[in-house]
Amino acid sequence: MTEDGVWKAEQIINAFPKDTPKYDQYAAAFRLCAKK
Repeated sequence: MTEDGVWKAEQIINAFPKDTPKYDQYAAAFRLCAKK
């Protein structure tokens, strides 16, 4: 989380358990949304 309380996409992705089903799809979706 940044100083102003905003989560960065990579921090959210890193907090996700790597063994989550469809982890790669979630990570890709987060990155897409973060770029907008």
